[in-house]
Amino acid sequence: MGERLIFGSSVGFCLALGWFVVWVGGYFHMDRARYGLMALLVVIYGGLTIARNRDWKNSGTLFASGLRTSPHSARCRTTTAPSCASAPRGFPRKAARARPGPEASALRYYNRALEILPAYDEARYNMGITWLDLGSLTPLKYVSRRRSPSTACRPARSTTWA
Repeated sequence: MGERLIFGSSVGFCLALGWFVVWVGGYFHMDRARYGLMALLVVIYGGLTIARNRDWKNSGTLFASGLRTSPHSARCRTTTAPSCASAPRGFPRKAARARPGPEASALRYYNRALEILPAYDEARYNMGITWLDLGSLTPLKYVSRRRSPSTACRPARSTTWA
């Protein structure tokens, strides 16, 4: 999920790799080998790019690939749950088999995120919004009562803007 953070380093890697191929070809006086190696690298990295583009097809496939690469990430589960509730095509429906409805599978992702990181307020907030969308207020009271250690010592927000 953090691919946007490695863009600069991948550009540097590609420049260093290109320089190395040119240097090796010049050092050993093999121009044909230099071009063959460059073509091989373009084919390999082009294939990897095409394979990764399948994961970026839509939000469902992107978040499903994030769950495959980091299954113990609370943030990944919290970002996956809304796409599961809106049910884009291509999203795996394993979680929806236990209970009917896409909102139920979104709630399972939020519950798992809170099991991984109990102090994760974003997951708790989104779970409450999902319960409101379902029209059930009883579990919402339970979600709001489960205060995490990170929110237990915060002052009330109303006093901040008074």
